Amino acid sequence: MAFKNLVEGTRKMNEKMIAMGQSIDIQKMPRPKGNTTYKSSPAMMAAGASEVELMLYPKNFKSTPINKTEELNNSTREMIENIKEQEERKKK
Repeated sequence: MAFKNLVEGTRKMNEKMIAMGQSIDIQKMPRPKGNTTYKSSPAMMAAGASEVELMLYPKNFKSTPINKTEELNNSTREMIENIKEQEERKKK
């Protein structure tokens, strides 16, 4: 029942907009209000991206040089190894 009312209300609104000369585009998304902040999603800020993604969406990916990435991976491995060593010491 509520869905039917919603559909009828939308149809009436569309008729009014057409009568006023406005085009109706279902694909349009509502505009964000002023002073709205958006947080970047971690998925879009992935360090590794394919060449096509980098060409299409260059601003969405961090530009980390390959050498820097290797350094980060090495330091992460070292941290993991240190944690494992500490856990083994605690068990003994």
